[in-house]
Amino acid sequence: MRKLYLLSCAIVLSLGAIAQEFETIYTASGDIYRGYISEQVPGNTISVYATDATLTLAMNDIQNMRDEYRQVNQLSPAAQQYFKTVVNTKSYVKLCSFDYKGNTMDNVLTLEKTTDSLRVRLFTAKTYHLPWKEITKVEKITDQTTDYEMLDVIQLKDGHEYRGKVLNQVMGKSVTIQISDSLSQTISSADISSLALDISLTEDVFTHIPLLDVLVLRDDSIVTGLINARMMGKYVTIFSSDTHKEQMVELSNIVCYRKVENPDYVTKLADAFELIRVNRRIVEPSIVMKGNTGQTSRYVLVKSMTTIKASDSIVVTFQNMNLDTLMLYKLTEDKPLLHKSHKTYPFPYFNLDDEPYLKSICTKNNAGDLETSFAIKNKGIKFLFACAQAPPFQGAIPVLVKCQFLLKWRL
Repeated sequence: MRKLYLLSCAIVLSLGAIAQEFETIYTASGDIYRGYISEQVPGNTISVYATDATLTLAMNDIQNMRDEYRQVNQLSPAAQQYFKTVVNTKSYVKLCSFDYKGNTMDNVLTLEKTTDSLRVRLFTAKTYHLPWKEITKVEKITDQTTDYEMLDVIQLKDGHEYRGKVLNQVMGKSVTIQISDSLSQTISSADISSLALDISLTEDVFTHIPLLDVLVLRDDSIVTGLINARMMGKYVTIFSSDTHKEQMVELSNIVCYRKVENPDYVTKLADAFELIRVNRRIVEPSIVMKGNTGQTSRYVLVKSMTTIKASDSIVVTFQNMNLDTLMLYKLTEDKPLLHKSHKTYPFPYFNLDDEPYLKSICTKNNAGDLETSFAIKNKGIKFLFACAQAPPFQGAIPVLVKCQFLLKWRL
């Protein structure tokens, strides 16, 4: 069965298939983000979830800069992909870490340095919040491996039609579509009346799309599914993932557009990425630092906080990570730590000599990812630090790997 989904260019960056695939997002300031657009508040802000970003930072905002050497195969998949064309995976590369506007940046590659600015490439997955007008171009960088054909169909105001794959959009100016292996066409945005998504499917559409559209409406209600029509300046039609029915929503009634992972997608969102989810939400790894010489204290630089009501069930899923056991430690109140810069900073910490509060074995789920679940019933616990242990199991002292995250229990 063939379905023709009519779309328009009414919403910035929402070009049908592009919104379902990973992108490179370019900005007026010269920063570059590789990931996907996770949220749009029309005319206000755009949020980008990126695993790889090239940024220019003001030197005045950078403190405690230090060089570090890291083995390539211990870095993130995005970093390994970047370095594998230059060195082998067992080699060490020179990176740096520093504090920037109250945040610590680790595993940073310096590209260019001047007296006023530092051009860097970051390989830490995070969400960036950008002004709406800052985005200048969106370029598709990967194709999802699927068992069906997805074509973009651009309809012009003069009646002409182009079929192919949208390659990029220059905001407010043009859209480029690849018509064949050797032919592409750049079209003025002013000439486009609609963009159609032509999909051939043999089964449920929601098993084939990695990201779901979420519309946040003015009455605070939410509609989740696949936007299958955008009528310029009027309304969108979304095919609901809950009811499997179409719903028309006027543009004036939409406060925010979001993209979220589709739990029913039969192929992983990003097979090359290491991802951690707590109750199906992606969390960002925290950094663990050793205490002073001879100490078994481990200090936690909090990057991600997951708030869960006491006694609720917690499900932790690890994608593309070879793990054995999840260890939960009670975090002690902030304790001063002498930094390499010879300054003292307070951090929450736990001790490797302490028995873990809880150990939870990881097993494979139906999707082939490692997963573990548990519940915390002690309402006296305020903070727990979760860290995964790589096999082989080494008694009470875990091998701390880059999948730590912080759980905050709501009492």
